[in-house]
Amino acid sequence: MSDDEKQTESSVQLMEALLKKLDCLDVLEARLTELDRQQRLHNASLQRLEQRQQHAPPDPRRDGPMGQARFHKLDFPKYDGTGDPMPFVNKCEHYFRGQRTMEEEKVWLAALNLHDAAQQWYMQVEKDEGTPSWNRFKELLDLRFGPPLRSNPLGELVACRLTSTVADFQDRFQELLARAGPLQENQKTQLFLAGLGEPLSLDVQIQGPQTLAMAMSLARSFERRNAAAAAALQAQAPPPAPPRSRPPPPPQTPLLALPATPATGATPATQPPKLLAQSSSNATTVVAGRTVRRLTQPEIDERRRLGLCFNCDEQYVRGHNRSCKKLFLLDVDYDNDDDTEDAEDLKVSMLAVTGIHQNTERTPGAALQLRVHIGSATLRALVDSGSSHNFINSDRVTSTGLQVTPRALRVTVANGDKVPCAGVIRQAAFLIDNEPFTDNIFVLPLGGYDMVLGTTWLASLGTLSMD
Repeated sequence: MSDDEKQTESSVQLMEALLKKLDCLDVLEARLTELDRQQRLHNASLQRLEQRQQHAPPDPRRDGPMGQARFHKLDFPKYDGTGDPMPFVNKCEHYFRGQRTMEEEKVWLAALNLHDAAQQWYMQVEKDEGTPSWNRFKELLDLRFGPPLRSNPLGELVACRLTSTVADFQDRFQELLARAGPLQENQKTQLFLAGLGEPLSLDVQIQGPQTLAMAMSLARSFERRNAAAAAALQAQAPPPAPPRSRPPPPPQTPLLALPATPATGATPATQPPKLLAQSSSNATTVVAGRTVRRLTQPEIDERRRLGLCFNCDEQYVRGHNRSCKKLFLLDVDYDNDDDTEDAEDLKVSMLAVTGIHQNTERTPGAALQLRVHIGSATLRALVDSGSSHNFINSDRVTSTGLQVTPRALRVTVANGDKVPCAGVIRQAAFLIDNEPFTDNIFVLPLGGYDMVLGTTWLASLGTLSMD
């Protein structure tokens, strides 16, 4: 092949190669044109979508319940095992909805925010059951820390009653309502009105509330109105009339004579000057319409410390009651001698009549007092071996609600005066520390105690020996 032929063939090959390159450039240009068109369409679609989002309401499925970004800066609730766990669970579920928390992450987040007793409890749950589901976690948490109302929560709601203020009753009602299960609105309202009690429930029912919230609002309003009306009535009430002055009683011998005053210039060697100085300021009390001297607590303590008699200024030793003329004994004189049951001698000690309260500490000579439930009253009773029978203060008989059998009794005091006795409560039933007793109780004005349990009651406990 000659040189010209070779050159011609080379030119043809070169031309073919150039044509192929041109074809490739055409294809690339077409592709670039298509990509540019698609990009313009995509940008236009984004602009239209952005415009629709600006004017459209938020989509909870995409943006969460708050209509913004999925994640928010929220503090997870904490629980330490004290109080009802239901509010903690409710806050957790609100947090999960706001953060779009996955189901398998709920228990993990809640466990991280348990403290103290609740944390110790969950550690044991993981050992026993592993990581529970969220529903199982709520069930176990309520079983461990919830109130014991699961057996009959609706019954607890029905039995809920107003005991103090409407606000306290509302809080308790809402707490029980959250556990009572699904109820209709009119059922909730009726249960709330039943718990208010009359007359407040009648005031609210007249207004015809259709919802529980309206019934609660009306109850608070009527409570404030009733309180204002009571205050206005109290302000308009006339002041109590001053007590009518009584004419001074004629001079007579007191029910219990005062200790003998030493002769002029003679001072008992056993009584210190301080004790004598206090004698002029002794308090007095009225027993059966008579003024009786009453030692103050410092005087009682001083006499006990010095070993002095409470009624005279001598040392109190064994057998002193045989020589002291100021130890008093009450005998009962009966008008009806035919009643052999009441014809016994009734005797009351000086401590029971005068009401001198001794020190209740565990020291020798301290008075023994018991709480007695009799009828509809709770009384403070003195256990007194110096009293022959049981006595009740005439001022406290009405509060017991028991029936008094009238008896024409007269109590004879050692100085000869007569004190009437209202009667007797026959076979009165009373409780001492839930232990039942039955005995006759005589009505008598007592100076400082509600009731006196004498030797007849002591003898019922067993063998009784006295000096």
